[in-house]
Amino acid sequence: MDFLSPAFAFFVLATCAGFHLTTRVDIRFAVLLGSSIAFVASFFPNLHSAWPLALYVGLTLASAQIAVRLTRLMRTVFCYGSVVILLALLVWLLIRKSHQHDTNATLITVGLSYIFFRALQLLSDIAEGTLASDDLSTPQLLLFLISFLTFAAGPIQFYPSFVEQLKNALRVRTAKLPWANIRYRTITGAIKLLLLTPLALLWMQTALAHGNWLPFVRLGIAASVFLFYVYVSFSGYMDWMVAFGMVLGFAIPENFRQPYRAQNFLDLWNRWHITLSYTFRIYVFNPLLRVLLTYIMPDKRVLAGVVGYFIVFFLLGAWHGAELRFTYFGLILGAFAAITKFTQTLKGKSLAKLRAMDARNGHVMGASLSLGLFAMACVLTWPGWQLNDLLGLLHSGPRIAAASFVCIACALGIILFCRMAERIVRPGWVTGPAATACWLLLALILNTFLSEPLPGMLVYYQRF
Repeated sequence: MDFLSPAFAFFVLATCAGFHLTTRVDIRFAVLLGSSIAFVASFFPNLHSAWPLALYVGLTLASAQIAVRLTRLMRTVFCYGSVVILLALLVWLLIRKSHQHDTNATLITVGLSYIFFRALQLLSDIAEGTLASDDLSTPQLLLFLISFLTFAAGPIQFYPSFVEQLKNALRVRTAKLPWANIRYRTITGAIKLLLLTPLALLWMQTALAHGNWLPFVRLGIAASVFLFYVYVSFSGYMDWMVAFGMVLGFAIPENFRQPYRAQNFLDLWNRWHITLSYTFRIYVFNPLLRVLLTYIMPDKRVLAGVVGYFIVFFLLGAWHGAELRFTYFGLILGAFAAITKFTQTLKGKSLAKLRAMDARNGHVMGASLSLGLFAMACVLTWPGWQLNDLLGLLHSGPRIAAASFVCIACALGIILFCRMAERIVRPGWVTGPAATACWLLLALILNTFLSEPLPGMLVYYQRF
């Protein structure tokens, strides 16, 4: 379902109306589950194309229901064995999809990775004995796995938190809803999706086609604008999902928290796609660091941290796709993370002065460097591009270095603008009646002159 289509608007209104027309818990639950099934079904042209998702959901449900009925030792082995099988199935499906060139036969794998993360949390909790059979009714588990609030692009939610929120949501009253916050997040998301997202794509296309600019300038500006596009489109969608969740009584986890205030590259991932970073920290980084410090390098905590961050960020990058370019993307992210971790351990007067100066300036240097280099790394993820075309665009080391400086300079400008806007702009300027009318008028004028229709702009986040 296109998030900027009339069908999605109708879906939101119909779900909210059906949910709040009654106070009966069973009917409200049926509305949530039915809407989730309808939302998921909208991504598939026919029933046959949904078999990967149906298989994945079915295996997860069966694994959870079987695991809670086993003895402790068998339960642990079964749960982690199921996780390995689900991961192998996910990788196989993504690789198979990446090697299919017939668009009519291409697998539809939307939502699989997010269901895997939910399955990982669910089965890990069952293995540890924190979830019992009474907590795992099949309809409730199904809603957790395919909830329309988190299905297409996250955020990744934990089952105990979901269950607690569901109990509150089923009894929420319309008068108790935070309508001011709902209105603010809805309008903010609309500004990002209807105004800033198409502008970002337009600027990116203009930068790449501008023949009077030097190649590294075109590349640097295009990379910076693409990262801006990723942020406004992804966070704008999240704004809408958070507002939608509020209307239904849910508190959807935030995925972004002022990334332009990051102190360094590692801190950036505490602010960017937060739930994904948190999941990797719990289920990959912590166990990996424990193994490194216990069995491989017990007396080398610094080296263990550097290696751990490299592996985790490599996996974070490679997770974005099964193509070779995403492997390179993961290697670059891993290198950035490892270097950042290593430099944090270094001592010296010059470094101390530099860190103190950066802290006094609100970590502007650290944020600019992190976002600028991240923007250059994200060139490898540009949708619609092949690896050979991207390597031809990057061309050489000097061009990459020069373009990186352009990215860092662009990041600095954006950071300074965002921090100034934080101090000046008031919520009423964004959500007031006059402001709302102006935003809608600007979006209408802009979209009238766009050559590409808006519904195709979020496909980057609906791959798997």
